[in-house]
Amino acid sequence: MKDNINYLDLFSGIGGFHLGLTQAGFNVKNCYHSEIDKHANKIYEKHFNNSIGLGNVKTINPVSGKIRGEKINLITFGFPCQDLSVAGERKGFEGDRSSLFFEAIRLIKELQPNYFVFENVKGFFSSNGGKDFAIALRTITDIGYNGQWQLVNSRWFLPQNRERVFFVGYPRGKSRQQIFPIKTSEGIYNAKNKEKKKEVSPCLTTRGAKSRLGSDYLWVASPKRFANKRQNGEGLNNKYCYTLTTQDRHGIFMNNDIREMTPVEWERLQGFPDNWTKDISDAQRYKCLGNAITVDVVREIFLKIK
Repeated sequence: MKDNINYLDLFSGIGGFHLGLTQAGFNVKNCYHSEIDKHANKIYEKHFNNSIGLGNVKTINPVSGKIRGEKINLITFGFPCQDLSVAGERKGFEGDRSSLFFEAIRLIKELQPNYFVFENVKGFFSSNGGKDFAIALRTITDIGYNGQWQLVNSRWFLPQNRERVFFVGYPRGKSRQQIFPIKTSEGIYNAKNKEKKKEVSPCLTTRGAKSRLGSDYLWVASPKRFANKRQNGEGLNNKYCYTLTTQDRHGIFMNNDIREMTPVEWERLQGFPDNWTKDISDAQRYKCLGNAITVDVVREIFLKIK
């Protein structure tokens, strides 16, 4: 994929895909984004103020395979996961939100980008007994694309336990390099990411934080009900933060005290710069960050593509 790209960012949120793309060294010539959450849009447009908002994904209407006369080179999307998540009602592609996957497919078919990249929850693999993922693969094949995918955990890069499916698609019949698997010491790590660890504050690093703050430093799934909360089969955890969601307010148990994590700490756990979301209320910051994609993972994928 060339460096000066025309980019369509669907379900764009606060810009995790876009930020990871630019951190990997790509120059975005023209950007278009689609997002219906006004708070997320405010943050996205603050950081990427040259991007053109297209509104609801359902209303995007390309003309002759182009948007505003531009050939689109890349499409990214993290389509709504509530119907696929094991924490949801598991309606799968029959649900109103996760069926928006097919709106993204509609645009990929029309625009024929060089690449598309999407992300979703681990439950995508098991939704409807695996049928939904099989439907997705068949649909992608039917529009003339091949792809690679992997279940990636954010904790390979940052101290947050967040497993997500990442898929990279490209036109069938064209040679492409191997993107996955991404690997590190426990699964993963790329030497390029080692310096990133140093940017995380002491209270958010893993082993380094424990050595400085003592053995009482533990992640807490929820400050109000930490003793009973278990996520991913675990209780208290002194290594990785629990998955950030839109509903829980995770905390830190330190020096015999429990405090709620701050929005800046959530930004760091998702790989965003400090105060990326500062222009909206804290409640909306937590919501937007819980919905966001981990920037470090995106950057690694685009480094492989580059």
